[in-house]
Amino acid sequence: MTRFRGILRASAAALAVTAALAAAAPAQALLAPSFRAVDPPGDPTTLWNVDVLDANNAFAVGWRGYDGSPDTSVLRWDGSTWTRLPLTAGYDVPSPCCVAAVAPDKVYVTGSRSIADVSWPRSAYWNGSVWSEIPPPPGWTPPLPGDEWNGPIAATKDGSLWSIRFKSSGGTDILRLRQGVWTVYPRTENLGLLRAVDGGDQIVFAAENGVVLWDGTALRSLGRPGLSPRGVYVEGPGRIWVSGYQPRPNRPATPAISRYDGTRWTVSALPGDPGNGYASISGDGEGHLVIPSGGGTTAPAYLYFDGTSWSKVSGPSRPSAGYVGSYAVDRVPGTSTILSVGGANVTNLTGFAISELIGPR
Repeated sequence: MTRFRGILRASAAALAVTAALAAAAPAQALLAPSFRAVDPPGDPTTLWNVDVLDANNAFAVGWRGYDGSPDTSVLRWDGSTWTRLPLTAGYDVPSPCCVAAVAPDKVYVTGSRSIADVSWPRSAYWNGSVWSEIPPPPGWTPPLPGDEWNGPIAATKDGSLWSIRFKSSGGTDILRLRQGVWTVYPRTENLGLLRAVDGGDQIVFAAENGVVLWDGTALRSLGRPGLSPRGVYVEGPGRIWVSGYQPRPNRPATPAISRYDGTRWTVSALPGDPGNGYASISGDGEGHLVIPSGGGTTAPAYLYFDGTSWSKVSGPSRPSAGYVGSYAVDRVPGTSTILSVGGANVTNLTGFAISELIGPR
């Protein structure tokens, strides 16, 4: 994967911050990230989630269509272009949310559909040729009201698929599918997010009341992150970032970031207004981070961390769009490049998928 080093034209505020820092330390002038648009050609899809396996294999999932009953859409990135994976006849995930890849011919997609106010899991497994249903974990025949398949999934290099579900009795079940067998790990934390270490066996589960690490052999608690998590990025077992919000009594919550250094969590404020995204975060493995932070009239918006401070930047412009947003980011393992996916709305009924490659340095 080529590393991109061009300078992206940032907002006036971001340039002001950069200029001030450069003046204080002229030998270490800061560069904004570079972007290259790699949109799927002519695809009427909004992409919600992406999982990058390697430089030549990434998978994104979204909704195709804008008529109130969107179809499942799963796209594969081969390092240069996007193609659509064919759906097996009769298969659908009405509300696809998440994708995880173990290998190019081993891809999982999850979603849900509501029947009588109960969220039923809808999931599938791609073997390189056809889709088949993933057997639901124990306890879903039928599910109890309130016991819902949360949706998020991640895969570790040992071939395990991980997921979580809320329990009506409180707490969360951590779910692991390996070699066709589900294992359930009950937890007292109300976990809502998970993220695997790039190319590793470790995985992190996050919630306001606790963060849990699977270290490859066992689960262990890492304490409270000090905010309400929306996104997780794992550089390694002792380098974890959680983006989200800090609640404030009788006032709007404020966007924030929390970093775990192997011993403790440290919370810092993020620029921006409450409610502007922050549901995904990724980095280049060298201390630089990117967070989608909502959209704009013609270009997606991001927060960028250069290793010292945060600034607001914009991705490539799509002049024909009335609104453009990035919704998920994931690093290409072994590189400092990040793949971003999202969607652009032209009218209420038409739009197209977007994606771009980000070089954080």
